[in-house]
Amino acid sequence: MKIILGITIMILCVVIGYFYSKKYQERKKCFEDFKNFNGRVKNEVNFSQTSLISIVKSISTDTAFNSYVHGYFIDKNDNIDKLKFFNEHERTFVSDYMKNIGQGDKNSQSQFLESSEKQIEKYLDDAIEEDKKYRPLCIKLGFLFGLIILIILL
Repeated sequence: MKIILGITIMILCVVIGYFYSKKYQERKKCFEDFKNFNGRVKNEVNFSQTSLISIVKSISTDTAFNSYVHGYFIDKNDNIDKLKFFNEHERTFVSDYMKNIGQGDKNSQSQFLESSEKQIEKYLDDAIEEDKKYRPLCIKLGFLFGLIILIILL
């Protein structure tokens, strides 16, 4: 009976570690979406000059960042809390980015989007590195805690 309970707790700890580690994957996905959105806006400003609202309407809202962008421009709701995986500095950057996008002429927008792209890539690189480092660590720690509980129960 103790063995079954211990194995169940160990599996539960691994599952908890897995779900805890999902935040690193979500953060990476948000920055990938942010980079894609910035690139798309940059292309639209430089070439086809489509309106920002039509760009936002064409993106899917299945991820946290895309949902935030849709809410910001379409619903006029600056709910930065949707980006719960970002730290305060990153949230400030996103808010400033959203406030400045669509303001000014073509040249100033191109310069703004180009400089923002470098910062977004830096954030994305950090998120990718954290995902590679901490996701497996969380799962392994979950396994180790479960194993410790199993040994204690035996």
